[in-house]
Amino acid sequence: KKFIVPMPPKVEVPQEDEEEISKKGRKKNVSKKKQEAELEKEQGPPKPHLEELNKLLIQARPLPLKLPCVVEYEKLYDEAIALVEEVDQVYEKSETYHVRDKMRHLSAGKQPTLQEMRNLRERVERFPLAFNGTFEKIDMIIWEGEEWKEEVMLMANDNSKGSRSTKQSGVSIKRVEALLHEGERLNFDFTVELDILRQRQVQAKEWLDRLKNSFKSKSKGSLRGRGSGGEVRGQVKMG
Repeated sequence: KKFIVPMPPKVEVPQEDEEEISKKGRKKNVSKKKQEAELEKEQGPPKPHLEELNKLLIQARPLPLKLPCVVEYEKLYDEAIALVEEVDQVYEKSETYHVRDKMRHLSAGKQPTLQEMRNLRERVERFPLAFNGTFEKIDMIIWEGEEWKEEVMLMANDNSKGSRSTKQSGVSIKRVEALLHEGERLNFDFTVELDILRQRQVQAKEWLDRLKNSFKSKSKGSLRGRGSGGEVRGQVKMG
């Protein structure tokens, strides 16, 4: 006998008409535009790019008369170029510091503070023109300096609270030396922070010297005890 498997009943899925699909699409577009409008409200309208201004000035050169607006644009362009060059110089100097030896400060000149670099970043951020990679360059330099300084100051605060040695506070001597090496190769005026690290380095070495001396005195005492015991046993045998 053949068994016939009954087919499942057909379920008709209601299909949306074109009008409903169109409505949903319009709602999505409206929602997206609202999000973009809110983002623009927070960040402000997008800035014109430096290259766009340059193209505009090139187009204005053949004009027989120099319009007042062109004079203002030329001034703005010159200010933009000066700002970009300033950031590039800081960035190149920062990159050079990473590979120079620790005696570089003899010819390096004055180094900027973190606050001075933040002020430079603010000038770039507030400038009415956008630049390719300029803000990212200055931001990366500042981030590197802030991360390093934060770790050093945490170490200093930990030490001041308990007046503990580097080993006792949970900070390894190698880490102190690594931070000192990194700080000497950052393009910042970190005189105070580097002095803190050098002080911690000295404390760590003093602590290690005391520890070594303690082991030496214990080992000498142990040897004396063994020597005197041997002499007593020898005397007993001889009697």
